[in-house]
Amino acid sequence: MEQTIDKHFETMKKVPYFIFTKSNCKYCKYAKELLDDQCLEYETANCDIFLQTEESKKIFLELMGKKIGYCYKTFPMIFYKNEFIGGYTDLYNQFA
Repeated sequence: MEQTIDKHFETMKKVPYFIFTKSNCKYCKYAKELLDDQCLEYETANCDIFLQTEESKKIFLELMGKKIGYCYKTFPMIFYKNEFIGGYTDLYNQFA
């Protein structure tokens, strides 16, 4: 799991926005739509595979917490130029 997350962080360096998402998350959908509306480039990583069990979810959130610098447990997890900016509301506020 850690290697996969590290690969996503490498990909993140190639695009302005990077979003860790999960299926059926309305705020993940809204974030992608907002970036599409702004004609901004982004990549996504669907994290469903990491969230299948409570144990894998715990490990995923711990690894992301280390990357982010603090515990963050909601989706989407949005990065701009390799810096964590937060979730959908934080992204929306960049354009408000």
